[in-house]
Amino acid sequence: MEIKNIKQSIEKTKVIDTATGEIIEEYSESQYKEIVAHSKDEFAFIYASLNPVLSKLSKPAILTYLQLIQRVSINTNELMLVKPTIETIAKAMNVGSQYIRNAMVVLKKKDILISKGSGLYVLNPLHSWRGNTDERVTSMRLVLELKLTNKLKK
Repeated sequence: MEIKNIKQSIEKTKVIDTATGEIIEEYSESQYKEIVAHSKDEFAFIYASLNPVLSKLSKPAILTYLQLIQRVSINTNELMLVKPTIETIAKAMNVGSQYIRNAMVVLKKKDILISKGSGLYVLNPLHSWRGNTDERVTSMRLVLELKLTNKLKK
């Protein structure tokens, strides 16, 4: 399996007349860099490295997060994380259920995974989203309300 990610950077150059300070010429150059991942795990770490919040997560948290992204409901980012679901994720990753639970604790502390109660969670739409972009705004409002409600309870 080979997954490609193309990164683009734009370099802007200005040629300035040193005597007058006038800009004589201005041009931009685009540079592309191809990053190739040879496995899903490698892709996961490349993907996470591009997001400042995800880049600080541990390997178990990143791998669990990627499993959760695949299971969220479209247009809500909600998912049920009850014992059978956690066991299914653990089996897919060839790890124990406690590995997933520990990673969930990390994701909750970082406000990436937010509890709505009784096994219902929402993945913070600031970091990933599946569905219509108009619905993302609605979900982001819900996340802010949940975070505010949770802080008031404490």
